[in-house]
Amino acid sequence: MEHYGKIDILVNSAGIPCRNVAETQSYEDWMLVMDSDLNGPFWLMHECVRLSMKERRYGKIINVASIHAFVSRLGYNTNAYCAAKGGLLMLTKSLAQEWAKYNITVNGIAPGYFPSELTGAYIDTPAFKKKCVRIIALWVGLASPVRWMVFVFIWPLTPPALPQVR
Repeated sequence: MEHYGKIDILVNSAGIPCRNVAETQSYEDWMLVMDSDLNGPFWLMHECVRLSMKERRYGKIINVASIHAFVSRLGYNTNAYCAAKGGLLMLTKSLAQEWAKYNITVNGIAPGYFPSELTGAYIDTPAFKKKCVRIIALWVGLASPVRWMVFVFIWPLTPPALPQVR
């Protein structure tokens, strides 16, 4: 705020994995994921709207959720991650309606797997590739389509819309 004087765009793309079994999950590990993947994005949006967007009646917020907002990962314990990303998905929809009256758009992106440091070892296996061929709905994305989705949502000529998660 000091340097630019305003906030036009916020992209929340935090996410950390936690692969603990639910019945032995510690409170600290659960809260680490919730704080990174759900609470952190909420408080960033809260502050951006409070400090700049609401008064100026303009802002664009994009939350990066995950395919795991919709489905769990078979064979992996992703309970905290799925809960946080599912919560971020619903928070996106709720805040989009709440802040639309201030001309603030809140949208979400829920990408599937794409090559990264966290997913590389998993998606580069014959088993994963076999699943992708059999399950058409599972989209294996690339980082650049995710960037294009962010661009579409922040482009000044994009009209306000109902909350979207793509």
